[in-house]
Amino acid sequence: MSSRCWVIGSAVLDTVYTVDRLPKPGENVLASKVEQFLGGKGINQAIACSRSNAITTVIACLGENDNIGHRFVRLLEEEKLAARIHLTAEAMTGQASVTISPDGTNTIAICPGSNMLLPIDIVESAPVEDNDFMLCQFEVPDEVIIAASKRGRFILNPAPYRPFPEQVLENCFAITPNETEAAALTGIVPGNDKSCQMVCNKLMEMGAKNVILTLGENGVFYQGHKACQRFPAPKVQAVDTTGAGDVFNGALIARLSLGDTFEQAIPYAVAAASISVTIAGAVPSIPTAQKINKFLSARN
Repeated sequence: MSSRCWVIGSAVLDTVYTVDRLPKPGENVLASKVEQFLGGKGINQAIACSRSNAITTVIACLGENDNIGHRFVRLLEEEKLAARIHLTAEAMTGQASVTISPDGTNTIAICPGSNMLLPIDIVESAPVEDNDFMLCQFEVPDEVIIAASKRGRFILNPAPYRPFPEQVLENCFAITPNETEAAALTGIVPGNDKSCQMVCNKLMEMGAKNVILTLGENGVFYQGHKACQRFPAPKVQAVDTTGAGDVFNGALIARLSLGDTFEQAIPYAVAAASISVTIAGAVPSIPTAQKINKFLSARN
């Protein structure tokens, strides 16, 4: 029987600048194009989860008096995505400036805005069952992360990395850091399988039951109490890597909620993220289950 996915996190309007190369510190670079996309880790992950056919509810905070917040409300309605939304007049909805080079690499600056005003009671009052999945990132207040860690099967995406209440690691059903976040958490840079396993061992000693290291083009390294495995990433032509990690996380919990093991869910999530980097924009690039399964079938 499937369980519900709860995604707590940010709503951010991305303003994306396309440049020939990323600027050096203090340098101005002309952009050939500027576009705006609705995104943010919470919204991206929730939509990725929902488009993979999982029962999903997003929990977020939007600005009450700005047009960006209203655009997010319309987006959630269009996606038919269940939501518990808090509106605040104390801050604008989050915004980000994204600069993208031709190979898809990017730099991102984020102003979290209303996301850091998400109240704890909206999490504590949610009707979360013990077998539900609860996904949270670091673009919400610490007290919200702590509250989320006590609900359902808690999965922590420690991004963007910042100091956080480390006691939540004791409640982690799984943690999903990338290379930079893993190094910040453990002091170990995950490169080859040996160093990846050292990172996983350290995080499991800190309390996490399962560790999923997302390594970009080098795929994913997974370790649980009874399994340890690297999953390769397919070669694709990257256009925009913004939101790829969010797509991975959303697709991962979707498949877990539908009954997959980690060994089954991770290849699906890798495929979802691989598809997403071939399309510009965070939300527009999020694939459906049908598209992901077609991609996987073509590779088998």
